[in-house]
Amino acid sequence: MESPFCLYHKDKDSFSRIQKELQKSGWIPRTCAHRLAMAVCSCRKNKQPMPSRDEFLDSQAKLEEQVDPLRAYLPKHLLTCLDDCMNSATETDYSYCQFISILVKAKLGDFSMLSRAVLSTNSKISERDLQREISRKKKLTPHQIEIIKNKRKRKMNSVLIKLPVFPGNFTKLQLDFVKESKGYLEPQYNLNNQNFESKKIETWVKVWGDPTNMKTLSERLTEEARAVQKRMDSEWRERRTRNAERRRYLASVYDDDDDEEEYENTVMSGNVKEHLTDDFSLKVQKSAKNKTKTVLAKAQTSVLQGGHCLQCYKPFTDLHDGTSCTFHEGFIVSQELSNKRIWSCCSDVVNEDMDAYTVHSTTGCSTSPVHNWRTHAKSKGKDRENQFYNSHKYH
Repeated sequence: MESPFCLYHKDKDSFSRIQKELQKSGWIPRTCAHRLAMAVCSCRKNKQPMPSRDEFLDSQAKLEEQVDPLRAYLPKHLLTCLDDCMNSATETDYSYCQFISILVKAKLGDFSMLSRAVLSTNSKISERDLQREISRKKKLTPHQIEIIKNKRKRKMNSVLIKLPVFPGNFTKLQLDFVKESKGYLEPQYNLNNQNFESKKIETWVKVWGDPTNMKTLSERLTEEARAVQKRMDSEWRERRTRNAERRRYLASVYDDDDDEEEYENTVMSGNVKEHLTDDFSLKVQKSAKNKTKTVLAKAQTSVLQGGHCLQCYKPFTDLHDGTSCTFHEGFIVSQELSNKRIWSCCSDVVNEDMDAYTVHSTTGCSTSPVHNWRTHAKSKGKDRENQFYNSHKYH
């Protein structure tokens, strides 16, 4: 049965409106406002202990002190509810007592009466759930983040700064101190593209921030840009020096009478690469990975390696070995009277003491200019699909 003194069940629509007005006015935060109905409901079985008469009167007086300065700003519906709490509420009304205590403590920044641990008395809450609720934050979409960023920019001062750094080196700047100062920085791409094409050491950026910190922020940006440009210039000079030494070495190795084409081909040869080990070690040191991985290229082996010719049974040596193929076109048959085995193509007697290749190459009756190679029996994969390789296709 619903209690007549329950603020929530007496008029749910009215209480929902009060809850929203308290949230909009900043009295109760959004993370706690949805538990207000549970905290003031007098119909619950497990309710919080009632305050004493002195505590109730003290809370009522404090609420009146807090409401008086805000009467001109509070919504009319909320102000009517607060007047009822201060004038007609008694210490025996559970809903009014809880409502008044919550408002008084919330004004002082104490929202413990609306916490989940206090209200959820029926089931135990693990510490993990409590920490998750404390650390839970509303995830914003990129569009919402951009809107918030633009709103903050409107309240800040902006200034256009020229940094002494090449536009291509701007990404190497460490700009963490800009975020720490709660400012924003955006490069001016139109101006920077022109400087990039004309190779000017100038980069224009627009900075938003607090007017009091704008001068300090500009000075730090200029110092950081100057340091980065100085470091990049020194690295460029080192590369230029190494390239000049490399050219002098190559010029000393080759005479002036050598062809220019031979000179260029030798630059890309393996002999010159031996003299570039210093550059390679420098690149390894600058790389993100400290450990170098040596990749050994697998030797490309032919699928015919280990195979033989289907006609003369010659072992595979090379696809174009330049030898002719001598073989018997027929097959071996046995004579019943003489008990001899002969070739069906030429009636020659088969010499069983010799291997197959020797028999075909010495007594063969047919000749072919090329061999008909067969893949090795252990070859696998897609190379096995085309099992027979005829060498005349490659001539």
